[in-house]
Amino acid sequence: MTAPVSPMEETGIVPRMRWFVADGDTATTGITVTGIKVGDNLKLVLNQADGLDHTAEASITAADEITLTTTDTSSDKLLVQWYSNPNA
Repeated sequence: MTAPVSPMEETGIVPRMRWFVADGDTATTGITVTGIKVGDNLKLVLNQADGLDHTAEASITAADEITLTTTDTSSDKLLVQWYSNPNA
């Protein structure tokens, strides 16, 4: 039996998992995440200070930038994980 293949693997495109530790900021303010771009697949935004997962309120708003809708993380570090989409 063969392992299931994702649609991206069928086309020969294998997304790369990326990680970045970002300085937090106030809610609705852009947070710099070097290398992320619109069209990538955001998987995790974890506050290193308290261990809270902020992925549900996070979005990629521009190249090298994410935004949290409600939480102020200005005194914290955020661990950001995403899959880089080579077609984005």
